[in-house]
Amino acid sequence: MPGLRQHLVTEIARTLRDRYHSGFPILKELIQNADDAEASRIVFGHHLGFGPSTKHPLLSGPALWVFNDGKFKKSDATAIEYFGINTKAGDDAAIGKFGLGMKSVFHLCEAFFYVAYDGAEIHRRILNPWYSDVDEEAFHNGWEDVSSADWEMLHEIGREHVKSGTN
Repeated sequence: MPGLRQHLVTEIARTLRDRYHSGFPILKELIQNADDAEASRIVFGHHLGFGPSTKHPLLSGPALWVFNDGKFKKSDATAIEYFGINTKAGDDAAIGKFGLGMKSVFHLCEAFFYVAYDGAEIHRRILNPWYSDVDEEAFHNGWEDVSSADWEMLHEIGREHVKSGTN
């Protein structure tokens, strides 16, 4: 008999409703993440989209983005990808200890991309709660396919802010 399953979209909706009912927490959570990473800069911006030059449907239209120059560890990549698990739980100085803060961005989107560098490796992922490794026909499973050219366009947005050093 197969085990019980729960779709992440249901869990995200419940978390957004139950834990973020007082206001719009996205900015606060992203600032807290940057603070926990000891960032000296955080920049919020928007992009008009890459239009027909992208293969990925989510990159063709307008989007919001966030850049911070904080430290990123390989364990942070794992924490972002799991619901309710993080690497800050034992850190008394860390603000975000429950592994839920980054999920607040789902107030604005159904999936998000992140690009980070840990000093040795570039981490580039799409966080797509619709994805199913069991059902190939699942809603938005195709969002997992991000071309190298699309990732390079996303990298360039970050590189612009690293070079400029402006907020």
